[in-house]
Amino acid sequence: AGESGSLVIYLSSVGVYGDQGGGKVTEATPPAPRTARAKRRLAAEEKWVSLPLKQLAIVRLPGIYGPFRGPLAKAREGNPRIKKDGHVFSRIHVDDVVHLCAVVLQRSRLGNDAAGAALWGSNGSTCHKCIVNCCESDPS
Repeated sequence: AGESGSLVIYLSSVGVYGDQGGGKVTEATPPAPRTARAKRRLAAEEKWVSLPLKQLAIVRLPGIYGPFRGPLAKAREGNPRIKKDGHVFSRIHVDDVVHLCAVVLQRSRLGNDAAGAALWGSNGSTCHKCIVNCCESDPS
């Protein structure tokens, strides 16, 4: 994967940050996964970063919802909704995940040169291996 300079997009989880006590989380926030699943996600991210890829975008996603996914689907299945006082969370629609991947792909193709196209970092700078949080800036 990525040997010819093609882009690798790894869809990860904001769960790698663990419980931040309602504090603001950015791409610069050190990961602190608490669950086994989040620990596996972070290990997978680290493995991708260690590979000699020309272009890598690690996209950290919140909970995905859409047809047959998310809280409404769980409610239809009879699973109760969990409400936690003071719990801050964010969601993303599956169509928005697809659109984000298309934008990352398009961005990777802009200005392509021998070194490979640069993506973007959290501060607008360019990079070839980037982490991008894909969450609402004002979560509910």
